[in-house]
Amino acid sequence: MSDPRPITFDPRVFDPSSITEEAKAFDAKAKDVESRMPKIQIVGAKEMRRMRLAGETARPPPTLVESATVSSIPSREPGRSIPIRILTPQNGKPIRGVYMHIHGGGWSLADESFADLFLQGLADGHGLVCVSIGYRLAPEHPFPAGPEDCYDAVEWLVLNSEAIYKVPLAFIGGDSAGGHLSMLTGLHLLQHSDERFSNYPLKGLMLHFGAFSLNFMPSGYNMTQNESGLNIDYDAMVFCRDQFLPGWTHETLIRPDASSKKKSEQTTWHQAIGSRTTMDDFQKRIDSLLESYLEFLDEYTRLRAQLSKLQAGVYQNIARANFSAERGLRYGQDQYDERMQASRLLRISVGDNGEDDSAPSFHVEKFNGSATETPPATEPDRPSSGEEEQETDDAAPQDGKEDRDENSAEEENKEEKPAGEEEQTTSTVRKDPLFWFGLLAPMPLRNAQSLAIEAMEQIIPRLVTVNAEMLRLEIEVGRARKRRAKFLQKSKAELVHAEAEVQATAPAVEAT
Repeated sequence: MSDPRPITFDPRVFDPSSITEEAKAFDAKAKDVESRMPKIQIVGAKEMRRMRLAGETARPPPTLVESATVSSIPSREPGRSIPIRILTPQNGKPIRGVYMHIHGGGWSLADESFADLFLQGLADGHGLVCVSIGYRLAPEHPFPAGPEDCYDAVEWLVLNSEAIYKVPLAFIGGDSAGGHLSMLTGLHLLQHSDERFSNYPLKGLMLHFGAFSLNFMPSGYNMTQNESGLNIDYDAMVFCRDQFLPGWTHETLIRPDASSKKKSEQTTWHQAIGSRTTMDDFQKRIDSLLESYLEFLDEYTRLRAQLSKLQAGVYQNIARANFSAERGLRYGQDQYDERMQASRLLRISVGDNGEDDSAPSFHVEKFNGSATETPPATEPDRPSSGEEEQETDDAAPQDGKEDRDENSAEEENKEEKPAGEEEQTTSTVRKDPLFWFGLLAPMPLRNAQSLAIEAMEQIIPRLVTVNAEMLRLEIEVGRARKRRAKFLQKSKAELVHAEAEVQATAPAVEAT
C-alpha cells in the first residue's frame, strides 16, 4: 500500500484579503437573514421546526428536488423504519460510491429533505449516490435515539449498498450536529465487535463545522461575543445540546464511557464506588480528570497571553497619547473626579447548575453612558466592575464595592437637592472617561479604552472561570486518588483475609 499523500495548507487562503467580493456579499446577506430569525431558545425546538417548514421565518423552506427518491430502511426497533432520501447523478456521470449524509439542525431541527440542492450538486459533480438519513430529533427523542438511527443506517448501507446501488458505501458526512453524528457513526464502525463493520474500508468522513466536544470547550466560548447575524450563538448551542442531552452535567459530557449510555442507565461515579469497581475504574476516572485539566490549562495559558497583550496595548497607547498631548496635560486615572461611574457591570453567580462546588459564571452588562442612567445596585455576592483601565484578575470585587459606595453616596446627595438642581447636575455627568478630555481626545487614548473593554468583556470573565474550573479539578483529582488508595488498601486486606481462610481450611481438607 502506497504512503498517503500529505495534507498541505496554504496560509494565504485564510488571509482576509483573499475573500472575494462575491463571498462578502453572500456573507452580508446571510447575516441579514440570520439577524431576523427567531431565537430557538425562545420559541422552542418544536415551534421553530414548524415555522421553518411552513416558510414563516427569514429562511426559505426546503427546496425539494423532483429527482429525489423517498424510501426507508429498517431500524433496530421492530415495526419502525428510518426514512431516507436518495439522490443520484442526473447528468449521466458514472456512479463511484455511496455518500451517507446526516443533516444538521442542533439535533432538533430539519430533516432528510433539507439538503436536496446541495446533495444533488454533490451527486452530479462527483458521481455519488447521496443517501440522506431522517434520524429522530430531540426533544421528543433525546440521546441516544438520533445516533442509534445513524448506526442502524450505516450498518444497513455497509451490508446492502453494493447489492442495491452497485457501488459500496464510500463516505459519511454532515454539518454542525450532522458533523457530530457523522463522527459518532464513524467511531461506531471502528469499535464494532463485528469485523464486517470494524474492518470496513470506508474512504473518509466529511465533517463540516461539527460540534465534536459537547461541553463546547474551548472553541465554543467564542460564540458568546454576540456578533450580529451569526448563524448560531452560544445560548442557542447550549439550548440545543440540552434538548439532545437533557439533564447531563459537565462531567458526563466529557466522559466517553458515559456518553455512550442512555440517561436512565447512567450512574454517578460515587454510586459506582464499591459496586464492581476495579483499579482500572479509578485510574480511568483520574485520567479523565487530568485530561480535562490539561484542556483548561491550555485555554488558561492562551487567555493569559491575550490578556498580557491587551494590557501592554493599553499602556502603550496611553504613553502615545501623553507623548502627543499639550504641555501640562497628562492622560490617566488622576484626571477622573468623583462623578466617575462604572460603565461595565460584572455579575458573578455560583451554583447555577445546582451544585454547591460549581465554578462561578460571569455576565458583563454594558451601560450606554447616558447622563441619567446609573448601574443597578449589586448584591453582596455579585460585585460590579470598576473603570475600564483598571481591569485585572482580582479587580472586580474591589471595584464593585467602590461603585456601590459611590452610588449610595450619590443617591443621598440627590435626596437633599431640589428636583431642578438635580436635573442640572446630572446633565453634566458622563461615565465615559474620554469625555473628561473633550471630543478631540487623541486616537491612542480611544484605542486604549477599546483594548481595556475587550479585556473586561471577553478575557477576564473567561479567565477567572477557567481558573475556578482548574481549582475544582485539582480537588477532584485529589479526592479520586484518596479513593483509589483506600480501595487498594481494602483490596489488600480482603486478599490477606482470603489467604488466611484458605490456610485455615487446608488442614481440614488434608485430614479428609
